[in-house]
Amino acid sequence: MLANPIPRVMATFLLILGCLAAGLPLAHGQEQYALELSGATVTIDDDQDVLRLGTYTYEFWLKDLQGPTGSWRNIFCKGQGNSSSGRGPLLALRPNEQGLHYDHSTGSGQSTLNVMEGILPNEWNHVALVLTALDGDQKIYVNGAEEATRASAGLTDATQDPVLRMGMGANVVIDDFRVWDHARTEAEVQEHMAQELEGNEEGLVGYWKFNEGTGTIAYDSSPSEIHGTIADPAWRTDAAPIALAAAPVSAYSPLPAQRAVDVPLDKELAWKPGRFADTQDVYLGTAFDDVNDASRADPRGVLVSQGQSSNVYAPPAPLDFGQTYYWRVDTFEADGGTMHKGAVWSFTVEPIAYPIANVTASSNGLADVGPGPEKTIDGSGLNENGEHGVASDDMWLTSPPADEALYIEYAFDAVYKLHEMLVWNYNVQFELVLGFGLKDITVDYSENATDWMTLGDVQLAQGTASTGYAANTTIDFGGVAARYVRLNVNSGWGMIGQYGLSEVRFMYIPARAREPQPGDGATDVNPDTTLSWRGGRDATAHEVYIGVTPDELPLVESVSETTFTPSVLNFGTTYYWRIDAVGDEVWGGDLWSFVTQEYAVIDDMESYNDEDNTIYDTWLDGWVNETGSTVGYLEAPFAERSIVHGGSQSMPLSYDNSVAPFYSEAELDLGGVDWDTKGANTLRLFVAGQAPAFIEAADGSISMSAIGTDIWNAADQCRYVYKQLTGDGSMTVRVDYLDATPSTWAKGGVMVRPSTDPGAINAFIAMTGGDGGGATFQQRLTADDVSVSQHTYPGNPFAPPYWVRLERAGSALTASISPDGETWQQAGDTATVALTDPVLIGLALTSHNAGVVTSAVFRNISTIGNVTGSWQMAEIGVAQPTGGNDAEALYVAIEDSAGHVAVATHPDAGVRSGWTEWLIPYSDLVGVNLNSVRTMYIGLGDRNNPKAGGSGLIFIDDIAYGKPVAE
Repeated sequence: MLANPIPRVMATFLLILGCLAAGLPLAHGQEQYALELSGATVTIDDDQDVLRLGTYTYEFWLKDLQGPTGSWRNIFCKGQGNSSSGRGPLLALRPNEQGLHYDHSTGSGQSTLNVMEGILPNEWNHVALVLTALDGDQKIYVNGAEEATRASAGLTDATQDPVLRMGMGANVVIDDFRVWDHARTEAEVQEHMAQELEGNEEGLVGYWKFNEGTGTIAYDSSPSEIHGTIADPAWRTDAAPIALAAAPVSAYSPLPAQRAVDVPLDKELAWKPGRFADTQDVYLGTAFDDVNDASRADPRGVLVSQGQSSNVYAPPAPLDFGQTYYWRVDTFEADGGTMHKGAVWSFTVEPIAYPIANVTASSNGLADVGPGPEKTIDGSGLNENGEHGVASDDMWLTSPPADEALYIEYAFDAVYKLHEMLVWNYNVQFELVLGFGLKDITVDYSENATDWMTLGDVQLAQGTASTGYAANTTIDFGGVAARYVRLNVNSGWGMIGQYGLSEVRFMYIPARAREPQPGDGATDVNPDTTLSWRGGRDATAHEVYIGVTPDELPLVESVSETTFTPSVLNFGTTYYWRIDAVGDEVWGGDLWSFVTQEYAVIDDMESYNDEDNTIYDTWLDGWVNETGSTVGYLEAPFAERSIVHGGSQSMPLSYDNSVAPFYSEAELDLGGVDWDTKGANTLRLFVAGQAPAFIEAADGSISMSAIGTDIWNAADQCRYVYKQLTGDGSMTVRVDYLDATPSTWAKGGVMVRPSTDPGAINAFIAMTGGDGGGATFQQRLTADDVSVSQHTYPGNPFAPPYWVRLERAGSALTASISPDGETWQQAGDTATVALTDPVLIGLALTSHNAGVVTSAVFRNISTIGNVTGSWQMAEIGVAQPTGGNDAEALYVAIEDSAGHVAVATHPDAGVRSGWTEWLIPYSDLVGVNLNSVRTMYIGLGDRNNPKAGGSGLIFIDDIAYGKPVAE
């Protein structure tokens, strides 16, 4: 056997030479992240309207994690993705194709453009969408080459929704997203697509690098600074092949972010120093000119720190409520004299009080006089400056009841610490003469609508009877706790006997803890996380309650800070928590929850390269352990880059059990790691095999592969393995596995038909890849004619492993499905199919995708009736794939530091196409100390009782330990 490293080293050398010749970067710098848009979405509010463009270039890096499906998958859209009105550019992955769909629509027209192929799964592609003018060319560039063009977009205006959205369930990774205000040429796209920008390039109006790697803010590095909000972010380290730009010489990446609002009073200022920074001066003040013009020689009272080495500054006293501050950081190089002046940034401090959002209004006044009390809280009649108009339909007007004093009552969604109430009195054009507005009132408040307290008597200022009317009465509540406020009317400004108000607004002091991190409802939270929150305004301590039962949360700690690190959080667990703010009184917090991540990574195959950290140097194979295994390929790239479960790489593992020792394994040295922690109870890995055409195992199970457009319409394309049935009878099988990667309408199950002619009549009960509820009973009742189906049954959706049965009684065909092979339900109605003996009965499989292979595993196959002969195989309608892996059991062996070994086995993962998630309960690894795992082995064959076997190639990815979330 030749030494494995020789061709690999040569390939690495050639790769390096190739990169040098092409001028490509051999390695990336730091901060290389990308954003996965599976569950995540990005929302960018374009309040400056800089993205409303009649000519533009949108360019970005894209990796499709899924491959073709039967559905459209929108990647991003400037506007509403489901409406053609006011929609700017939209990009989607096309259904059932490896291509793109680019759409731009306005109220005046629509222009679409397509690339039909080339967007391969799990590969980075650079995409640029170009509109040269509203009535000009529309282009798509893929990896720097023009792939599609439309001579005239045919648009007449630039009307666009002011929101840019990314995600929408596309199941892709996106990186380095740029928007230009002009049409870039092919040469310009090629020049910059693999190089990070500085951010100040001419015409760049939006630039989201997605280099944060954490948090829920997508920072815009262009001069526009329109930062985005990320919901449920999934940050990845397998970034696009982009060479990082050198760090700026001046300070950058300020926190608070540029133009941030609602910044806490005690917020520390932080930034990233310039790349030559040795010391730094910090300027902070309330006037832009002072901060911009100040220097060491002329500090202007805003030089707050000089010569500091830290890139954090904590103001010595709380900042002022509602104040906008400006700040600047100058950096000095080590020579002490070379200075790089920083940009002036700004932020605005939180207000002293916030408006209560959820308010309802009611009154005992007569309902048929004028608009109801809800008009006083709905904002109608107010402009953006908080000024009210004179339209009576925007105000409340009523007459008092006959037997009691008039009141209007307000209810909030919770108890608040009330600061004040702003009042806009009734304000029609002749209000100064008519006097409908309230004058003397008594204000009461309550926490429970039963026990009322009186705040006091107040006289409300009269409305001005003019447009531009600002609130002219402020009622000070002094911080009382209330959920209900009642205004009891004692008199009005006139004598007509009707009373009204225009608007009220309640302001509260944030006494409760808020803004939890992890966010409420967050998933995949690291069990080592530190909880944090924004504290209650006047709290001196915060009581932390956390547990797994929301109604019985134990008090675990009282802290003076606004962070807490739990001692132990388990994998795959839903936790509930609450923070009570303690000051002069206790303000109970809201109930929040998060779910911890299910697994911790053992090896996701992402760290390996083709130079100094090759995959076969970590995973030792037959070149070292003398089994029949080979890890990686013999030429670079050594890891697999296309057949990938997560990230950008998986581990190829070839096996050959035809010679001693008759098994093949790769081994990973773990050095005594502890897997028995944080409630872990499961080992998990993902395996992709190569499906054979047809294999019948010793236990009678069948593994097979197939392609085909469908089993449907007037002709079928499938693989069919069958026996003969004479007279009445049935076949029952458990569909153990079905690869839905090619299509959610991939089908596998039991079929009866008279012949292998593509248009033959038939009846077919199948599991599907998910569409049709996961199961379908279909028939073709006339040869070469359309098919019919029933696929909506009680309890759907269904998914393998699941049992199906097809019974024949003359021409009556009945289908049934079962979760366990014991409890059955009929699938649809009994069908009448004119069959003449003998008929064929067997297993049919189609991928529903002409060019992509699917596979299935069928177990527990049984028949009733006169079923004869051995299995025969037919290629119906299309030639079927050959080759695939030989059937060998897959095993994982775990060895602890004392040398004890436990082995778990999967019978058929190696002959399944698509990715199989293999969950190994710790109960299958008895006898091994999982507190100290020394070595992990992954192999094929029978490790304990080896015997001559076959060969093949599988792929391993995303090995982890932990605990799955309980369903």
